[in-house]
Parts: sequence; structure tokens; C-alpha cells
Amino acid sequence: MIRRYVALLFPLVIVFTTMAEAQAPKPGGFTVFISAPQRDGFFDTSKDIQDSIKDIKNVLAKEKNSPVTVTDVRDRADIVLTVVQRGVGAQSYGDRVSFKSYYGGTALENTPIVASTFWVSTVMQVGKYKKEFTGKYTNTDSGGSTQSFGAWRSCGDQIAKNLSSWVTANAGLIGRGAAPSTARGAVAAPAPARGAPKK
Repeated sequence: MIRRYVALLFPLVIVFTTMAEAQAPKPGGFTVFISAPQRDGFFDTSKDIQDSIKDIKNVLAKEKNSPVTVTDVRDRADIVLTVVQRGVGAQSYGDRVSFKSYYGGTALENTPIVASTFWVSTVMQVGKYKKEFTGKYTNTDSGGSTQSFGAWRSCGDQIAKNLSSWVTANAGLIGRGAAPSTARGAVAAPAPARGAPKK
């Protein structure tokens, strides 16, 4: 009798286990394309921007059980992460939003910045949904020095980990390239204007 019940329950256990595995985010289940902003058909980049792109990619590549895999093909990406700007100090951080092609309609972060704060600002886009991720580093013992001492890598590390956390939390909503539903409280941005973005 016991064996009979076990035989009947075993298929149900397999079904529920399979369902749970399907709902759980799989390592590298989503692809992310990381780049500089584009303007007039070209990447509007610099060595600083490329260095931050490299920092973020390196962190994601080394992350265990990462929910994202970096792709070099934009059309194959579920998520696009643009390293828009980086700088030092509150004034330059406040001026970043003048880049309206990327920050317009974006859920911006309210990040405390002081004169000696190094910061990197990125915009993640999934469908029409856009969100800013900012990495920052303030060396309180710098004595006013503007030398980075690994600050940029620290910023990249924060952005990569926050991106992974967001993807893990929204894995069931993203689908394949679909934005999280606004019905569940997500903030959706207007669709980007046609043509190349202009500052």
C-alpha cells in the first residue's frame, strides 16, 4: 500500500519541483548590453566611459550565479545599460540630467553627492522602462585630493550589483525583453524619440 502511494505521489513531486525551478531566476537567464550613449549614429564615448564599461562587465563576469550575461550584440539583449556620464562633485552630478535623451522619463536616483564624491551614472532600459543606477565613492580622508584610489572601480562594482539585484527581483516580470508591468507599480518612461538621441 505504501509503495502504491509513493508511486502516485512521485510524479506530483516532479511536477512541483519543475514548476519551482521554472519560476526561479536562472544564472545568466537574461542578457545585458552595456555601452556608451549614442549620438548621431556614433558612440559618444571617452576613455573614462570605456573604463567604467569595462569595470561593470568585469564584476558581472565574476559574479557567482549572476542573473545576467553580457552580450556584445544589442539586438540580442533583454536589458540595455548605458554608461552615460561620470564625474566628481555635486555640480557635475546635477548637470548630468541635461542629457535628456537618456534621463528624460527615467526614474532617477536621489544620491547624496559632495565635492569629493566620485560618481558614475548609468541608465538601464527594459522595453519602455528606464531606471538610473549610480555608483559613488567618497574618500573622507582624501584631504581634498581628486585622485581616484580605486574609486571608479568601486562605482562600477555598485552598479553591477544593483543591476543584478534588480533583475533578480523582477525576473518574473521582465519576460524576454518586456518591461515590468506598470500595473504592479513600476514607473514606465515615454518611448524614446525616433532617430539618434541628441544631447
